[in-house]
Amino acid sequence: MSKILVTGAAGFIGTYVTERLLAQGYDVIALTNSKNLDVQSDRLTVIEADICDEDLAKKVSGATGQCQTVVHLAADIRVPGDGRTIEVNCLGTYYVTELANELGADKLIYLSSVPVIGKPIDVPITEDHPAHPETLYHITKLIGEGIVNQVGAPGMKKLMLRIPSPIGRGMRQNVFLHRMLEQCRKGQDILLYGAGGRVQNYVDVRDVAEAVSLSAARDAEGVFLIGGESVSNLQLAEKCIACTKAGVQIRFAGVEDTAETECWELSGEKARTVLGYVPGHTLDDTIGWIYSEL
Repeated sequence: MSKILVTGAAGFIGTYVTERLLAQGYDVIALTNSKNLDVQSDRLTVIEADICDEDLAKKVSGATGQCQTVVHLAADIRVPGDGRTIEVNCLGTYYVTELANELGADKLIYLSSVPVIGKPIDVPITEDHPAHPETLYHITKLIGEGIVNQVGAPGMKKLMLRIPSPIGRGMRQNVFLHRMLEQCRKGQDILLYGAGGRVQNYVDVRDVAEAVSLSAARDAEGVFLIGGESVSNLQLAEKCIACTKAGVQIRFAGVEDTAETECWELSGEKARTVLGYVPGHTLDDTIGWIYSEL
């Protein structure tokens, strides 16, 4: 199997991606700015580095030698974002792409975000949906896609995996689903804005890791939507109560939800036919998996 370098390897998604690639038999070079990668393997090499270091390519390539694939997950994920978001997600992506060139990589897999499109206009959303990002963070992710395409060496396969809301054990506590599950655990009623009609797509972090693994193995390039299950906020609350068997109620705050009519339903056709990606976990399964560790 080939050697794969993963940036952001100690992050929420990065940890699962690293574990999945190791399980598939790859030699993995984990690039991280922290020492908190809780993964052990004799095929794992951990390198501490800052992707915003202009000498990144020189420093890392000297320690790793050639590498067939680079998976770029490292990002500043704060929304709406600030100057640091621009530095990490734009300049950092430029330096990572230079690193991929220096390593002689045949493929660069970049983790992007479905909301780079802005508000959904055509549903189900496809890879061809117009892109008009509405936050600084999503602007930087779209710019990152352009940087990879423009700076990546000719002949290098470039894949942009656009994901919606990734969920799983270890996710941030301010994620909507996590807050609902905490309310169920504490016996607190779930409070919804509007009528709970906003439809969001949730993808299990283990499915994201599988999509990266498939992308590394396939002769493919371009933009791919990597989604899971689409449900409304009301349906999500109902699922949380049913899966946890919590004796709580759903209440409405009487406050308008400005995103009430948004529908983030994704088409999985391209990812399925080109990458062979099909979500392996239902939303009910994922909710139960997360809740069992709370």
